[in-house]
Amino acid sequence: ILLLAVVNCLDVRSAMKVMVFFMAAKVLSLAVIVIGGIVLLVKGNTLNLENSFKGTNLDISSIGLAFFQCLWSYDGWNNLNYVTEELKQPQV
Repeated sequence: ILLLAVVNCLDVRSAMKVMVFFMAAKVLSLAVIVIGGIVLLVKGNTLNLENSFKGTNLDISSIGLAFFQCLWSYDGWNNLNYVTEELKQPQV
């Protein structure tokens, strides 16, 4: 995080290149995980899927808490609007 902060302070274009690199690395690693899971499913490895929801808490408060945790983890998309506006009009 410190490296990204320093690069962003020095040059916005370089920071964008670094962020694109890290985004590509994240997408590639997610693709490896998904493809690996699909390969295991095709081979018939479904032991972990049996009784997968056993012991699940279905209280309304637990479901609400799960939604808020999910929304908080994806809240970074709000910052995308601010960054895009800054790049379109750097004087702002």
